[in-house]
Amino acid sequence: MRSKRYTFIAFLLLITAFVSFKVQAQPHTVGEPQILLKQDGVNFQAPVWSPDGNTLAVTADRYVGIWLANADGTNLRQLTDADAGFGFTWSNDSRSILTRLNTVENRRRNHAITIFHTDG
Repeated sequence: MRSKRYTFIAFLLLITAFVSFKVQAQPHTVGEPQILLKQDGVNFQAPVWSPDGNTLAVTADRYVGIWLANADGTNLRQLTDADAGFGFTWSNDSRSILTRLNTVENRRRNHAITIFHTDG
């Protein structure tokens, strides 16, 4: 009985040794960072790539509005100027963005789930 217990403990120690080895990342130089999106007076944040990888969606300061641009940063356009930039997500087909829309009435903040179509 003891030999089975010792064998089991040795097995656990061996598995632990294999699982707990250290992995260290090596620095990899990829060049200088490049600015993809820039618009005077607008600070973009929270970038999210479309599932097809062709479009980048971002929001502006205070999560106001959703902006779209081609993957290379060209064709920057504003999809909406509503308070809709917090927590948005793309549809699987990259044709729509689902987001939470915020409105304020009589000092009360209201939320609604909204879909914005990105194809024009």
